[in-house]
Amino acid sequence: MSALIISALIFVVYAIASLVVPLHIKLRTKLICAVVIIAFGLKYVVYSQTGGILEPKLAPTPIVILEATYSALMLAVFFAIIKDLLLLVRTIFRLLVRVPKEKRHPWPLRRIHTLIAVVAVSCGVVGTVYQFKIPDVVEHEVAITDLAPEMEGYKILQITDLHIGPILKRDWLQGVVDRVNEQNPDLIVITGDLVDGTVSSLKDEFSPLTQLKARDGVIAVTGNHEYYSGVTSWVDTWEQMGVQFLMNESVVISRATAQSENAARAALLVSGVPDPRGSAFGSDAPNVKTAMSRITARSFVPEGASSMVVPTAADAAQASARLLLAHEPIVIEQQPDVDLVLTGHTHGGTMFFLQPLIAHFNAGYVTGMYEVTPRTHLYVSNGTGIWSGFSCRVLVPSEITAFVLTARK
Repeated sequence: MSALIISALIFVVYAIASLVVPLHIKLRTKLICAVVIIAFGLKYVVYSQTGGILEPKLAPTPIVILEATYSALMLAVFFAIIKDLLLLVRTIFRLLVRVPKEKRHPWPLRRIHTLIAVVAVSCGVVGTVYQFKIPDVVEHEVAITDLAPEMEGYKILQITDLHIGPILKRDWLQGVVDRVNEQNPDLIVITGDLVDGTVSSLKDEFSPLTQLKARDGVIAVTGNHEYYSGVTSWVDTWEQMGVQFLMNESVVISRATAQSENAARAALLVSGVPDPRGSAFGSDAPNVKTAMSRITARSFVPEGASSMVVPTAADAAQASARLLLAHEPIVIEQQPDVDLVLTGHTHGGTMFFLQPLIAHFNAGYVTGMYEVTPRTHLYVSNGTGIWSGFSCRVLVPSEITAFVLTARK
């Protein structure tokens, strides 16, 4: 928390120095502007005094206000940096070409700074309120070499980073569930960060999960926020609601029929690994090789998963399509021998100008589909919800993602 408070202080100081101090306005007006900027930077201080950033003991409305104002501060600093760089380039150019003083017209800083303030506040408010929108469905076709005919057109729906907790509640989740069910998927997967808070306070908010409908059920893996919120009790709770968690293990979903020439190939191998942050909480570290070789023999089978089978590892190795579920895209560094890796965690960077920074901390991946090898593709979702501790989206829309398997031609 201290690092976050320090970063907020840096933003406040820069915003005041760049946007307030240079203006030729009354001192009283400058002081008022400075106080407003300081107020915009108080988010983490308030959270530190009200239960912490993960589950602040505040009503949703003040949290939204804090998130919107802090986002506006970040945007204002971003625009101020661009303005200052342009001014620097302009100054250097004038020195190099020796522009006469009488031709050095000053920039209308008051108008520029006013525009920055208006745009920053507008984007901060709109981008924060946007989180309550039920995401649209983004569809991708995934071409797989030698895909069995029985698996042609198989539809997987991914939701991730729901972050049910301080802001996003049951009504929003109900809208997500309804939109997912409208797609009539074969399989629903959830790639972590479902919650921010305890089972005792948030269990009822997840009741819509029991309504998820897919021919082969609902499969999930843990994200880092599950470990901050009590992973064991949450996984037990969600499995009672019909969500099957894979912890370094796999299931095989078969589409074999009496006419199938090779029943083992008419299948999808679904592997899942826990989030790497779990090792600090006594959980196993993610291990792709272990996951792909360990075929779960659990008696738990989600309602509606009539075609889910538990064959031998040898049978699973013949599956014509392989899917890996993980929360963080860094799992790709384990070089999984699969067709498609589905992840989340980055929220797409949340704001467009943060994407290079977020990618740097996630093995270079931040949003969308990446071709890692000619066979293996990695998908990094922008997230279905967003964490209440950093909840503004600017040109990075939330999503529910559909993947349709098709044979590579």
